[in-house]
Amino acid sequence: MQQHQIAAELVATSKSRDFNEADTRHQIIDTVIHSILDWPKSAARLEVSVASGYADYVLNGASGQPALVIEAKREGKYFDLPKPARDSESGTFVAVKTLMTDRAISAALIQARQYCLDLGCVYGCITNGFEWIIFRVFEAGVDWKALRAYVIPKLDVFAHSFTSIYNSFSYRCVSYDGSLNALLSRSPYENRETYKPSYEIPAYARAIQPNKYVQFLRPIAERFFGVIDESYVEFMDACYVSDKEYEAAFKSAQSLLTDALTPYLESYGIRQTENDDGGGTFGNRLEKSVLERRTKDVVVLFGGKGVGKSTFLRKLLFVRPPQILKKSAVTVIVDLLKVPEDKPLIHSEIWNRLVEALDQDFILKGSREKLVELFSDRYEVAKQQDLYGFDPSSPEFNRILNGLVASWKKDVKYVCEKLVKRLHTQHKGAIVVIDNTDQYGKNFQEYCFTIAHEIADTLECLAIVSMREERFYASSIRGVLDAYQNSGFHLSAPPPKNVFIKRLEFVGKHLGNELSAGKILGQEVSRENRVTLRTLIGSFEREFRNPDSHLSSFLTACAHGNIRLALELFRGMLVSRYTNIDEITAVREWKWQIHQVLKPVMIPNRFFYDESQSHVPNIFQLRSKQRSSHFSALRILAQLSKLSELQGTAFHPVSSLYTEFSNRFHMEEDFRINVDTLLKYGLIDANTRVDEYREDIDGIRITNYGRYVFDDLLSAFTYIELVSTDTAIFDSRVSAELAAMSLDEYRQWEGSWTDPKKRLERVETRLKKADEFVHYLEAEEAREGELYQLTPNERFTMKIRISLDDESEAVRRSASRQQYK
Repeated sequence: MQQHQIAAELVATSKSRDFNEADTRHQIIDTVIHSILDWPKSAARLEVSVASGYADYVLNGASGQPALVIEAKREGKYFDLPKPARDSESGTFVAVKTLMTDRAISAALIQARQYCLDLGCVYGCITNGFEWIIFRVFEAGVDWKALRAYVIPKLDVFAHSFTSIYNSFSYRCVSYDGSLNALLSRSPYENRETYKPSYEIPAYARAIQPNKYVQFLRPIAERFFGVIDESYVEFMDACYVSDKEYEAAFKSAQSLLTDALTPYLESYGIRQTENDDGGGTFGNRLEKSVLERRTKDVVVLFGGKGVGKSTFLRKLLFVRPPQILKKSAVTVIVDLLKVPEDKPLIHSEIWNRLVEALDQDFILKGSREKLVELFSDRYEVAKQQDLYGFDPSSPEFNRILNGLVASWKKDVKYVCEKLVKRLHTQHKGAIVVIDNTDQYGKNFQEYCFTIAHEIADTLECLAIVSMREERFYASSIRGVLDAYQNSGFHLSAPPPKNVFIKRLEFVGKHLGNELSAGKILGQEVSRENRVTLRTLIGSFEREFRNPDSHLSSFLTACAHGNIRLALELFRGMLVSRYTNIDEITAVREWKWQIHQVLKPVMIPNRFFYDESQSHVPNIFQLRSKQRSSHFSALRILAQLSKLSELQGTAFHPVSSLYTEFSNRFHMEEDFRINVDTLLKYGLIDANTRVDEYREDIDGIRITNYGRYVFDDLLSAFTYIELVSTDTAIFDSRVSAELAAMSLDEYRQWEGSWTDPKKRLERVETRLKKADEFVHYLEAEEAREGELYQLTPNERFTMKIRISLDDESEAVRRSASRQQYK
């Protein structure tokens, strides 16, 4: 194309930057406008007089109306562009407000904008011949500074990126194709209609039955893969994982990013505690409080969600308590795990449970004489008031006293206070633990903390409250903490695989013995079923010992240090119908494939995936209502992954990532919502440890879970197939195709229980569904690639396509070998 050749020659002959304004306009700008972009001479008006001055160029479209106003500055008027834009080898998008931080650009933009407003033109341009900035002057309901401009940082771009420049700024494309609107408007893609395949599937919310061994596996799951019962000393001793045992794993490159104590917490006097038999510094602190008879004392145990704070406390206080606690303390744990977020309910639950637990001698259920003795202070007052003048043996005296005692019993704070004072007469103190507050939001955790102080003040006892570290960071409780004399201790999580190995080993050992198996299952079990169960547990144990295990890697990454969540996911997997136990136990050493792991973990009791019902996010989901992309979350993870390779585990400024999305993609809301989602699911960490997007977050970093999702999960066939029906789709045809294939798959699944051939048909349907979804993602990425000029390193679908094609063959081979339902 001749215009391209002219552009190349202009670049070659314009190396000198000594032009004055007239020369710039004549030798460079005129060449660009007329010879490269094909604007007719008749369509260009020069030095047009307007109310605010003289517009250098007014380019009229085919309709004869102004299409673009250009303000020409002499070449010496250097535009100080942001470094990424300045060094770009192609055109790039930059927010107008960012460009206006340079005084020269700001003045030129304001001047050009005013000319546009005078003429009623929507688009303006400022240029010194070498750098070009094209921008939209106004858009209804939007501050023009919040709009983005298209920056051509050097003349070379006209030659190197000729096609995209020509298709955006040439006379024909601007006049007939609306190219400037497509390039600079916020609206071309932000209000695209979306379609969700799941809305067209009547059975989408269908739950499925568990596997046929559920009557045996559910008791195992609930008893041995949940919170350790402190009364089961044998299990606690055999399966509790302490820091000393996994200390080496912390130093390993394969270990999780731990939630170790940070300098931020240290500044508040919070110390790291070892998770050992004696309770480390935490246990020493409790002993000191009891020995020194410290009153009104509150100790806070910090740690991430599900790291094992409850188990740590139960072992320390009940299973292996320090000697001084055995002799001189009554310990009460108030577990709030199942108490709803309701402040009056939380308050009453805590105090009512305290009354019940502190009444060690069942005085409240005993004789009135014992109650009167307990409430002696109020009884003495009553004798001078309510009971004055009545004969103690009279019915009236007893009637009034019974009513008073009943009312005193309802005053739970008073009752607790009297029960604790009674303990003092026995040379004992009280330790009150408020546990599992980490299920609550910020305000409710703060409320639980204030109740702990209320208990400590009222009962003059030691109160312990377990809290999530991120809530400490996020909330005003920091001020509350500063107002009291508190001791804080921090607990880190053990590697999940160590937790599973110990528990599986314990269960497997007991299943090996008929008497012991019946005891742990709570029912008789046939030898055949016992052997099957033991083989299954052994298969899981070997898998967790395998350093290359898909199961271990996925559960470890997905839990992100949350042992409680890891156990919950495993419990679902144990009883899921997708866990094909007969197939697993039919071979000597079963090797778990990734597609056999994902389904029972992601959707253990559902046929279709629903992000709101799963602990695994849909990484391709469209999050914002306007200007959303299927690749926003991946772009965030890609940036953080790249930065972590260069800078290690340091947190990276949110502002720089936000600026990238704002300037280049104009997806500010999409960025915020995606960061919020990634934080909630644990794919990224915030420096403030919160698990939601907040304006006060300074830095974020990728977690092991985020890296696992980015490196492995997003390109796994099962994951792609599952999330496809839950994803909002821009293309109605693709959505309809995915819905139709999902319905076919559901019918084939129902038919496969009577016709084994349906199983292979179902596998083929699932593969077609994944292929259709990836084709759609490829088309979307190609569109965005042209729109945002993405480099090969900024694209994701090629990796997904290669992985899907490779795994598809493995899935077909696996399906053809299956012999069991």
